[in-house]
Amino acid sequence: MRSSLGIVIAAYNAEATLARALESLKEQTVDSWHAVITDDGSLDNTYEVAQSFANEDARIEVFRQENQGMGSARNSAIAKLPTEIKWCTYLDADAFRKSIFENLGGFREDIYGEDWDFWLRYYLGDF
Repeated sequence: MRSSLGIVIAAYNAEATLARALESLKEQTVDSWHAVITDDGSLDNTYEVAQSFANEDARIEVFRQENQGMGSARNSAIAKLPTEIKWCTYLDADAFRKSIFENLGGFREDIYGEDWDFWLRYYLGDF
């Protein structure tokens, strides 16, 4: 099946979260997608995590570049999408499945800022 949707993933020091985001992508019911991950000069094992997924799934490609920021990493990924891709979207390297969100109880609504407790529980795997 030809890919109809390009998934652009800019990743910087995302070793702790990238695998969860890619597992979530692979669990989608639509499978006609192609993902390009640009490792934006990470100092951790982001590239190795991404490459392990690419080795197992031909729909995933990984590239490295010197750290130039998210905009540059996204532009690089878009430029590397196959020519038949007409639509693309972004997936953050720290994206997560809805079930994780639900298990964590969602974001607090009684504060007017970032719910850091939610993110700490997420990063600690408290779900």
